[in-house]
Amino acid sequence: MGHINIKLADLIFEKGKSKNKVCYHCEVQRTQLNNYCNNKVSRVDLALMARVCEYLDCDISAILEYVSDEEDLNAKETKESEAAEEEKKD
Repeated sequence: MGHINIKLADLIFEKGKSKNKVCYHCEVQRTQLNNYCNNKVSRVDLALMARVCEYLDCDISAILEYVSDEEDLNAKETKESEAAEEEKKD
């Protein structure tokens, strides 16, 4: 079974916002925002996601992404082969 990847940290950076501003405008505690940024939530607060989408002027798909097991496995294999190539260079 695949999983949901939360891309909030990247989006905040791309939009040029600070976590402090997001916390203030979206009425969320810093700890909770950090949990979203670090993919450490098991239940997504849809009201919070709506506030974040409004503040960052984005669609929910810019924040949440479904990753299938196959995509996850392919990404892992790619990282491992890149690491092996780097070791060969050294």
